[in-house]
Amino acid sequence: MRLRRILWGALAVALLTAGFVLLRELRVATGYAAKLMCSGVFVAGRPQESLLAEDLDWFWWVRPRADREQRTASSSLLGLARSTWMPISVAITLLVIDQPSSGVFASKPGA
Repeated sequence: MRLRRILWGALAVALLTAGFVLLRELRVATGYAAKLMCSGVFVAGRPQESLLAEDLDWFWWVRPRADREQRTASSSLLGLARSTWMPISVAITLLVIDQPSSGVFASKPGA
């Protein structure tokens, strides 16, 4: 009986650790996809459809989108991880919005 509790506890800890690591990796993946979309659309001037078909086709689980009105590119995976990028001059910067633990705050253009 005691061994069973120890095994269940170890399984719970392993699943929580795996979930934490996976969530971090999802943030990296969504950030990379949004950055590629932002660079392609706003710096290189390529159409969004071209980027999705040629450069971002391996992101079948994350679909980045570019918003030409707000000049941002973002990607999300089931609401678990979301990244937003925007061009500033000829450089691209990551927007960190509403994440007080990071200590970095930015607002969308025009806000």
